[in-house]
Amino acid sequence: MNEVYGRGWQRGDRIAQAGWTTTGTMRGGEGVAVVDARTAAVTHLLDLGRDDLGKGCCQVLGWSADGAVLFRYDVRGLARWRPETGEVAWVARDVRGLVALAAG
Repeated sequence: MNEVYGRGWQRGDRIAQAGWTTTGTMRGGEGVAVVDARTAAVTHLLDLGRDDLGKGCCQVLGWSADGAVLFRYDVRGLARWRPETGEVAWVARDVRGLVALAAG
């Protein structure tokens, strides 16, 4: 993670954060990372690429009860990512405007 955007969300010793990434030979990609709060090491990274995304396109909205990271993926919609398995699933597509999630 070269830069972070928006608010990070902590759950136990893990922090989920969106930001600008460098992976392998690609600089300037967008991604969501899980960071160990004790060591500051990135433990999981979801590489979202950079094709048609604007810088700062994505925003972490929190953690679900089952340990998935909920995030906004530009105007494409809301998604959930399970860092342990890499699974990404849509929650809602084509979401525009502000988003609020109920705490729980």
